[in-house]
Amino acid sequence: MLADLIDVLARSGRALVTWQAWRTAEPNAGSPWLERLTVFHRLAYGDDLVRRAGPVPVAPAGPPAPTPAAPRLAGAPKRLSASAWQAMVDCPYRFFARHGLGLGEAEEVAEGMEKADYGERVHEILRRFHADHPVLSASPREVLLADLEATTEAAFRGRERDDYLALAWRQRWLGHLPAYLDWALAREASGRRWRESETRFEKEWPLPGGGAVTLYGRLDRIDDGPAGPELLDYKTQNRSVLRSRLKVAGEDVQLPFYGLLAGAAEAGLVALDDDRVELVALPRPLAEASAEEGARLAATLAALAAGAPLPAHGAPETCRRCEMRGLCRRP
Repeated sequence: MLADLIDVLARSGRALVTWQAWRTAEPNAGSPWLERLTVFHRLAYGDDLVRRAGPVPVAPAGPPAPTPAAPRLAGAPKRLSASAWQAMVDCPYRFFARHGLGLGEAEEVAEGMEKADYGERVHEILRRFHADHPVLSASPREVLLADLEATTEAAFRGRERDDYLALAWRQRWLGHLPAYLDWALAREASGRRWRESETRFEKEWPLPGGGAVTLYGRLDRIDDGPAGPELLDYKTQNRSVLRSRLKVAGEDVQLPFYGLLAGAAEAGLVALDDDRVELVALPRPLAEASAEEGARLAATLAALAAGAPLPAHGAPETCRRCEMRGLCRRP
């Protein structure tokens, strides 16, 4: 990144860099790279390059938050994933901006391994491990642990050559392996048996008044349980965070949405980032939650097809991490 900055400055006849000089009544320093540049310039030319602005005028009140109509989406979407449906539930305007206006953020090239990349590797490790050991009790625990460690080493090895942060992520996951194995063996002993992992599903969901939407997704894991298939979704988060996600019915749509796809009997989130691995189960019957979610989804998409607006009504937590907050201008 420093090389890129130098290259941009060297190729530009003039460059303007701005930053927020104050944050919560405290001075906010600029980048260390820019500090270095200003110190050099002051020593060499007696000018530190900084042009401090005067008082910032108060901007006049902007227009009210927009509520675009659904025709900009050309009717209801034809295909819908769990994440897209979650975006619509969280804030309809955010969904419109992403999918109607096509303003979804482009993926950035990560210079260091990030948590999302770590999570993808953990998913792949567990897929390989359970595919190699569909019945865990058929092998001694020390053999299972050694194989899980070897699968982990192989999954991170290629990335560690280019990114030293991958080593820290690998060590983090290795520390959770005994706890994961304890949980997996106990789950099998309770009558659950791994069936498949990373399975893709698609299903046509009918809409009122005719037509249908294709629901699709990839399920982390499906087990055979005493009451039928059980859906599990791995999360590299702790159990308290996951419990809060499922506390209010209808706020987190992932498990009920997956229930529509796979028709399972039970579902839960597997907390992989604690001292012990734990299943955080959906607090009500999956069939009931999925039926309600399916009805809400069908009614919402039918309303979109009829031209219902998509207002901005995200909760404060949603707004804080929304990439469309500058466009939305919601107070």
